[in-house]
Amino acid sequence: MDSTSAQTILIPLRNQTGLKAQDYTIYVLGFSPTSKKMLNVAAGTKTATFVAMPNETGTLPVYRLGVDIDQISVDVTPPPNPSTQPFPNPIDGARIYFFVANNASFPAAPVVKYAGGGSSVINVKNPPNTEVPPYTFAEFTIVDLQYGAVIDLQTVDGLTFPVNLTLNDSLGAVGQPLTAGVHRKAIFDAYKPFMNSLGSEAQPFLDLQYSENSGGLLNPGIYLTETSATNEQTNLKSPLNTYFDAELKSLFANRNLSIQGVAKGNIAADVYTVASIGEQRLPTTNGLTHLAMQFKGRKTGTDLKIFSPLGLCTLTFGKSGVQTAISGQLNDTTLTFDTALPAETNIVVGIYVSGAGVDPTSTTVKSITRDSKKQITGVVINGTQTGKPAPSQYGFSKIPSLFMTSGAMVFANAGVFAYAEGYTADQSAVVLNLQNQIVSALNRGIANAAPMAGVDGRTSEYWGTQAHWYPKGTTQNLFSLFMHTATVIVDKEQIPIFIQAKNSVKCARGTVMGQAYGFAYDENAGPVPPAPPGQPEVPAKYDPLPKGAKVLTITLGAWS
Repeated sequence: MDSTSAQTILIPLRNQTGLKAQDYTIYVLGFSPTSKKMLNVAAGTKTATFVAMPNETGTLPVYRLGVDIDQISVDVTPPPNPSTQPFPNPIDGARIYFFVANNASFPAAPVVKYAGGGSSVINVKNPPNTEVPPYTFAEFTIVDLQYGAVIDLQTVDGLTFPVNLTLNDSLGAVGQPLTAGVHRKAIFDAYKPFMNSLGSEAQPFLDLQYSENSGGLLNPGIYLTETSATNEQTNLKSPLNTYFDAELKSLFANRNLSIQGVAKGNIAADVYTVASIGEQRLPTTNGLTHLAMQFKGRKTGTDLKIFSPLGLCTLTFGKSGVQTAISGQLNDTTLTFDTALPAETNIVVGIYVSGAGVDPTSTTVKSITRDSKKQITGVVINGTQTGKPAPSQYGFSKIPSLFMTSGAMVFANAGVFAYAEGYTADQSAVVLNLQNQIVSALNRGIANAAPMAGVDGRTSEYWGTQAHWYPKGTTQNLFSLFMHTATVIVDKEQIPIFIQAKNSVKCARGTVMGQAYGFAYDENAGPVPPAPPGQPEVPAKYDPLPKGAKVLTITLGAWS
């Protein structure tokens, strides 16, 4: 985009939900904490713009779609000297929220507060959330006119209702197709049959469909990290928590990986191979070690470690064949468990503790108490805590503030797959990219399928080839498979629930993949060379917008 381009990007907002205006209100709000901006509709208009937050603290303005707001205008006027001056009106990572409110259940508009002059927004809780109307959001960024704007329709948290983004009516579209019969109810009705058709391995994914607050589909990463009002994890019994364990065991014993790494700062692009497998010292103050793959750059010798999720955290114990949360009572520095834990439970001196009355960033186990059967009945924690908080769920981790199951780390692309402690800024960028490639391959069911020998970077090349993704017979993110390949039947024709790119690829199952976010890192193949070129966009996203895209119409699709 240069000085001859249009001075605005227009984002019309359209309501095709089919819901009666007297029964439902659609609310719109938007904000960017990084840029400290919010959506504001000028008096006498229905056009919103991003403006600076007016106060140190406050509540974001909320507008009724079709009544108060019908479009968003983004100023992309270049500076007088584009070669020497930065873009004067950047918007970094803005979110545009759409709430569909049943007036009987939600008679008032949602309230979203901000602080720090807009740098902090008290965001709405992930679904299922009964405190606000069902919602979804789009993300918009424009920080560099030369690169252009970026916009995506977020489904990382799950799917609440159909949304379509169309560029200039002809340049392309992503999201749900605006086809009669492809509506919210049809998509949700397709979920259970889709999972049932995949067999027993898909049964745990049925729990991701919820009925609260009009219902929806929940990303497994969000589902497994969901917490109660008292900050206790609510879905620890789900088989999804250990779903990837066999795959992880094989992966972290594989010495034949050859992964192409990115360049960053003083670190040149390099191929990383596994130098060793075994216990490695954690970059923490507790002195503990954990299983890791040690990667080394072939040319630079850069030494990077990726720790295994297996055995890193202990949040449950086996009870009658069911994984049960660890609970107990803290009294000063003595924690007594409600139920004695099996002798082999992975709790060791120095491990970090979460729960009522402790600081998960610094509290560690000082000693372990056992009964005559060697079962663990409690622990003594470090520090000088005094008092007796309410009984609580307690967790244990070798890394401070990281209390997640192995499955949650894979599905949510979090934990050890977003962990760069102990590295320089340049090293962090490289190791985070390696983690991205690994966990994306796990979600796509191909982490252990790459060739064991061949050219340098062969693992990245295999992982980055879309035709290899989601093969039958491997452990994979079946929610993501649904998002990319599910269809609904309209007049005997199968219509994909997400729009397919013009050059969309068939996955390993022989099904054409649509553009969707099945998980947080579900981006374009690679994400570095030597992934094959010419493959289509993976997410429902434009990064950047194609040249000439000046009108970005967001349409809320039909509910039934």
